[in-house]
Amino acid sequence: MKKLSTFQIVVTGAFLFFIVVGVMLFATSSGLGGNANIGQVTIWGTYDDQIVNAVTRELSFDDSRFEEVTYVEKDARFFNDELVEALASGDGPDLFFLEQDTIVRHKDKIFPIPYDTMSERD
Repeated sequence: MKKLSTFQIVVTGAFLFFIVVGVMLFATSSGLGGNANIGQVTIWGTYDDQIVNAVTRELSFDDSRFEEVTYVEKDARFFNDELVEALASGDGPDLFFLEQDTIVRHKDKIFPIPYDTMSERD
């Protein structure tokens, strides 16, 4: 086996040091999710706002992060137009519910939540 030069030992040691520091920083931070404050979230949809707000109130009893979730019920007849207008002007909701037949129509405007962020069951 070839003997390492002093320079190679110093460079390897520096890389190992930064790798250990990086792993420690990521291991001790809350990362994605955790108990981090998510801030105010606005959801649009065509479902009854009393039902959705009751669900978010119930969820906020177990997790205080749901206290800042606001649901806005939109008229189904105008929902698609209002959504496109709001997204185009930058005033769109953070999340929105789509009927199954409109998902393909809005596929260029949505980003599906990956299952490694939130499980399929949740």
